[in-house]
Formats: sequence, C-alpha cells, structure tokens
Amino acid sequence: VEHFRRAGRRRVAVVTISQVGVGWADGLRERAAAAGIDMRPEWMLGLDVAVPAWHRHAPFVLFQGVGKARPNALLIADDNLVEQVTLGLRDLGLRVPEDVEVVAHANFPLRPPAAVPVRWMGFDAERILQACTETLERRREGKAVPERIEVEPRFE
Repeated sequence: VEHFRRAGRRRVAVVTISQVGVGWADGLRERAAAAGIDMRPEWMLGLDVAVPAWHRHAPFVLFQGVGKARPNALLIADDNLVEQVTLGLRDLGLRVPEDVEVVAHANFPLRPPAAVPVRWMGFDAERILQACTETLERRREGKAVPERIEVEPRFE
C-alpha cells in the first residue's frame, strides 16, 4: 500500500488466489483507504490457482473502465498468478508502468516469468527455511522456541 501511495497510484486492483479468505481483502482495503487509496471490491479478484488458463482474462475484467473508473495499479498477490495475469495485461495493450504500476509476489530467490515489467515483493524462502531449521534444532535440544517467527516481506 505504501509503495503505491509513494508512486502516486490511488486506484489499485488486486488479484490473489481464491483460497485466501475475504477477511484478508477487507483488511487490505481498510489499510488502503487509510492511505488515501481506492481499492474497490470490484477491482479485487480471487482466482482458482488450479486453472491458470483463466488467469489471463483477469485484466480484461479489472481494466474495463476509463478515467477514475479504472485502476492505475495492480497487486498480483500470489506468484502462481503472475505469468498469466501479466500476459493478459500485455494482450490488453496496457503500458507498464505508464498506464499501470504492477507489484507482484515472489518467493525469493525464485521469481515466476512475467510478460511485462513488475516490481517484485515477497519473502526470502531461504530465511524461512533457516528459521524452521533453527526452531527444530532448538526443540530437539529441549530449548524454548518462540511461539511465532515473522519473516518480513521485502522488495527485490
């Protein structure tokens, strides 16, 4: 949300996987509204990760409007959606980043293919594995383990 605000993007669409709870989207919309960003419900789609051929159609739905009725930014909140959704942006003829700023999720160091330029944000998979290993080692040694370990997202 802060990245889009700093980039001057005030109308943000979101695609994620359908398995993500609607509560996540509601929380994201609240944070966006607090930052002065319009993230309308009709600009938020949950796509079935098992059927990637349909993902390519999402930009045609999200970017139908004109002017302020059209998003000027897109968050692709799952790396499994990136390839097909960005192909749809390219098919639609949207210029990135001139017409639409795109931020896409990745699990670093890996990134999925993208058909348009994207700004990558995600989690360091190596750090997550390290935290898991450290926790298992502490537990094996009979030491206390933290109830929760957080790995912060970052931009590439």
